[in-house]
Amino acid sequence: MPERRLVYLMAPMLGYLAYAMYRVSFGVILPGVEEAYQISDVEAGLAVSLGSLTITVFILYGGHLADRLGVSTSLLLGVSILSGSLLGFGFAGGFPLFLLLLSTAGVGGGIVVPAVYTWIGEASPGRRGLGLGVTNAFFGFGGFLGSWLAGFLLKEGYPWFLPLQIFGLTGFLSLGIVFKKLGKPSLARKYREKPDSTLGYLKMLKRRPLLILFFSMLLSNLAYFSFITWIPSFLLRVQGFSLAESGLALAFFSAVGSLGAIFFGWVHDKSRSRLMPAMLGLTSTMVLTLIVWCRYSPLAGFLLFPAFGFLLFPYWNLQITLAQEAVDKYSRGKATGLVQSSGLLASILAPTITAALIEQTTMPLALTASSLIPLLAYSLLIATWKAEKPAVKM
Repeated sequence: MPERRLVYLMAPMLGYLAYAMYRVSFGVILPGVEEAYQISDVEAGLAVSLGSLTITVFILYGGHLADRLGVSTSLLLGVSILSGSLLGFGFAGGFPLFLLLLSTAGVGGGIVVPAVYTWIGEASPGRRGLGLGVTNAFFGFGGFLGSWLAGFLLKEGYPWFLPLQIFGLTGFLSLGIVFKKLGKPSLARKYREKPDSTLGYLKMLKRRPLLILFFSMLLSNLAYFSFITWIPSFLLRVQGFSLAESGLALAFFSAVGSLGAIFFGWVHDKSRSRLMPAMLGLTSTMVLTLIVWCRYSPLAGFLLFPAFGFLLFPYWNLQITLAQEAVDKYSRGKATGLVQSSGLLASILAPTITAALIEQTTMPLALTASSLIPLLAYSLLIATWKAEKPAVKM
């Protein structure tokens, strides 16, 4: 039974890996997309925003699916749509078809994310902070693999879509492994028996802890997505990094960030300190200031980026942990989807806002406005969060 439980805990992680590789490495792939379709920075930013829009819309629906249909069914559906879309990029002969595939990949991602976090939150209620930290670490690990692989393949002259196709194959392979071990996806949840007990999204937002988390996630993910989308271009244009060096810097950021997500998730379970997210936010703001405004060599960058990742990465899993702890067991899927949708809403805005700022100012100023300032604002807002008793059935 311990082996089956390990497989049960690892199942959503494997499906999440393909999403993470695609999501984090897209900034590395983006220059190749711009060259292939002869589009501007603003058009590229709008394309990324379109993909994020579909994720945001379907992440709310994905939270509903996780509560109604069961997390394994939701995971199977989401990973299948995502992986099929990623494989299709190799056949995107024109920019309109590229945008269509980007949108369908967003649909799959929007279903996958709340299913994964709800699955783990339910499977490890006594260690939710650690469990969700490990989940976030898998996102970072996937980001490390994806960024490194994308940078390597592009440096070797392979087409921009090859990394995406590899990520798609990884998704389908993960599903085969998962359901060979777990069998037919039949983990439909008992919560379907009490449909009236789930909180609605608007009702959730009337509760102060969830309202704060909604806006703090909006700010923090605005900072994060502006960073990962445009920092490879920043390193190429401003710092003089090669394509491989910029991909490696982002890979170190994700890899060490994964360790930070696990470590501070564990610290949360032990300390329950409400100020820890704010302290991490303020410290990471200081490191980001150095990254954006100082000149440094690739070697120095390989030290700065992992330090930033270690401090920044926990923002995601810590806020989801707080959201799940603020509601009853019948509404954790929706609470997860609500907070994550706020973050994904920011990811819609971030690439386009930053691209527009880059064209009007300089890259350091653009990253200051779209990443540095929102990260500072997040730190101040999350410091005001206070816990209250979990919601009772309504």
